[in-house]
Amino acid sequence: MAGNAVLLDGSRVAFPNTTNGCNRRIVQSMHGVRATKYHPYVYGVLVFEAIATFVGQVSVLSLVALFGAATTLLLFYHLLLYLKLWV
Repeated sequence: MAGNAVLLDGSRVAFPNTTNGCNRRIVQSMHGVRATKYHPYVYGVLVFEAIATFVGQVSVLSLVALFGAATTLLLFYHLLLYLKLWV
């Protein structure tokens, strides 16, 4: 039994009877590409989210590096005090 889908422009696409639904997935992915033509702001949102994710990751990694360096310095300072090499 074959299925069908209605695209945004109103056209119908028929799917042959397949066991894994591969053809259906291909047409559905193309349907998403066509949808971005009707909604171009989707690209802007995706780019904005990518930039925001990058900035968030950089800020978190910077904080990890900063606190890691401060912890290392603190431990090194206390080690020097313990060994009486720092006055």
